[in-house]
Amino acid sequence: MRAEPKLGIIMKETTVRSGKIILGLLLLSFLATPVFAQGPAPAQSSAAPALVFGDNLKPGMPLQAAIKLLGVPHSIHVNRGLEPATDSIEINFPDQGIRVSAMSLNSKLKSIELSASYKGTFQSGIKLGDAFTTLVEKYGVPDSYEVQVARYPDQSIDFTIRNNRVVAVNAFSETAMTQGDLQEAQAQAMMAAMMTHLKTEMQNPLKAATNVEDSLKRLTESVTEAVDSVTNPKATVQPARASAGLVFGGNLMPGMSLKAAIELLGVPASVRVNRGLEPATDSVEINYPSHGVLLRALSDGQTVGAIELAATFQGTFKSGIKLGDSFPTLVEKYGVPASYSGQVARYPREGLYFLMSNDNVLSAKTFSKETKLVEAQLMNP
Repeated sequence: MRAEPKLGIIMKETTVRSGKIILGLLLLSFLATPVFAQGPAPAQSSAAPALVFGDNLKPGMPLQAAIKLLGVPHSIHVNRGLEPATDSIEINFPDQGIRVSAMSLNSKLKSIELSASYKGTFQSGIKLGDAFTTLVEKYGVPDSYEVQVARYPDQSIDFTIRNNRVVAVNAFSETAMTQGDLQEAQAQAMMAAMMTHLKTEMQNPLKAATNVEDSLKRLTESVTEAVDSVTNPKATVQPARASAGLVFGGNLMPGMSLKAAIELLGVPASVRVNRGLEPATDSVEINYPSHGVLLRALSDGQTVGAIELAATFQGTFKSGIKLGDSFPTLVEKYGVPASYSGQVARYPREGLYFLMSNDNVLSAKTFSKETKLVEAQLMNP
């Protein structure tokens, strides 16, 4: 048997060894912190599509798609589970008679509740207000009927019946993930992406060996996309509006209604639970990475309790400063900070905190007065 050239063996061994190292590092990184989709979209246009339950509105759809379809929610609440892995987010659209929920770990809708004010239609052909006999005609005899609830567990849907009429619906999805389920799905997606990448690279090992940096970049991108598709299934949404029109302290400030903030910023990239020391201090994180903005709201879900501005924030400050300004400029606009340590300039009376880097303002956090958010308490060591 002819011996394979040493150069080919070395390149193959180098490629495989590099792949194992990268896989190990990425596995630790991605399993420790779930990755969320980027690119929020603008708020829903006035020409909203007709709602059809079971078609464009159904359990298991991505949360982004639901918000894009339904528009700005009235409130977002935290439902604390028995453990963090079972925490969920409840999003209310009372004017449309709709309430949806999603697991904090995975952004597919786990349930949809429709009340009597729902004006959409059903793919099955029934509508709220129909007689019980019509329900049986469309869905068959319920598996059980008690306490005025007709249950169809095989179809993951319950109907509330009053005066022999359908008055409400509660539908469920089987897609909810526990922490273990999520990690296993992420690992499988990562392994599949790694194997696909390595098979492609091995087709031309010489090219892979001479373009290691590009190969690693492509590998990272493919693995990130694979894991992201599990954690936060992407909805078909348009790119976010430019954030240049945002004015911190003007149209964007703590204490404003959450509804107004979402109306301003559009569809978020992700919404997740951030547990506090007790249920009353649980909060929701609403992330807009393309704007460089993260909102926090306590579990009552109606008021913005905190705003974090990343270095990518392109808006302005009502005070006249901007991210990147020097420390003397900060002092000129806000005065001497109450304390300055750990590269954080603190103005607790104003609820303002600036993270500095090389004597320049890198990012900012602000909290509403007397907020119970744990993060606000931690900012004043």
